[in-house]
Amino acid sequence: MLFEKTILILDTNQWIYLANSQDPENQTFHSQHIVLLKKLHQLIEKNKIILLANHIIYAEWKRNKDVAFSYINKLRAKRDEFVKQLKEMSKYLDKEHIQELSSLESNLESKIEDEIEENRKHIMDVEELLNKAIKFDISDNVRKNVTTWSLAGRAPFINNRNNTADACILFSAIEFVKANGVKIFDLPTQYPNSIFVSYNKKDFSSKDNYKIIHYDLKPLLDSVKMHYARNIVEALKIVDKTILEEEEMIQIAAEMEAYMKEKY
Repeated sequence: MLFEKTILILDTNQWIYLANSQDPENQTFHSQHIVLLKKLHQLIEKNKIILLANHIIYAEWKRNKDVAFSYINKLRAKRDEFVKQLKEMSKYLDKEHIQELSSLESNLESKIEDEIEENRKHIMDVEELLNKAIKFDISDNVRKNVTTWSLAGRAPFINNRNNTADACILFSAIEFVKANGVKIFDLPTQYPNSIFVSYNKKDFSSKDNYKIIHYDLKPLLDSVKMHYARNIVEALKIVDKTILEEEEMIQIAAEMEAYMKEKY
C-alpha cells in the first residue's frame, strides 16, 4: 500500500538527464525532459512527492551544469548555420525573393531563440527544484558501512569501479528514512513510501533482472520498504499511475533507454 506522500531519491544521473537529456556518449538529445519536470512539479504541488538530496548530488550537479547547457549551444550552432545558408542563397535571388528569404530568416531565428529560452529556463527550474529538496547528511556510520561494503565486494562495488559516492547516496537515504520517516509523515509504526531512482544497472540491478535491485542491496531497501526504479518514469508510475498518458510513458521510457544504455 502506497502512502499519500512519497520520498523520492534521484541518483545524479537522473538529475543530469532531467536538465537536458543529453546522451554523453553520442551527443544526441531527446525531447521529453521538459515534460518530466512538469509532471514532477505537479506531484510536488499535490503534496505527493518529497525530494531528497545531499552534498554529493549537489557537487555532481555543479560539475555537470555546463554540460546541461550543451543543447542550447547546439541550438545556437544550428541557428548560425541556417542563417549562413540563407545568406548564401540570397546571392542568387532577385529582390522580391530576397525579401521573402529575409522574412524566413527572421522567423527561423525567432523560433530557435524561443527554444533556447525555454531550455535555459528549464535548466534553472531543475536547479531550483534541486535546491528545494530536503537535505540529508552522510553520517560517519554510513561512511563506515560503505567502506565495509566496498571491502566485501558487494553491490554497488561489483564492477571494479569506485562507487563510493553512489553507495553513500543510497545508504544515507535509507538512514534518513529510518530516522525521519515517522516524523515527516506522522506515521507511528510504518515507514513512508520511498523510491530510489538510478539507471546505474551494472551496479544496482540484479544480474538476472535489471529492473529489480541487486540481492546484496535488497535487504537494505526492504528494511524501510524502499522501492527501486531505473528512471523517473517508473518512479512516477509508482507514485501516481495517472500522471502520464500511456503514449507519453512509452515515448519517454524509450528515450531514456536510448540515453542511458551506452553510459550504463
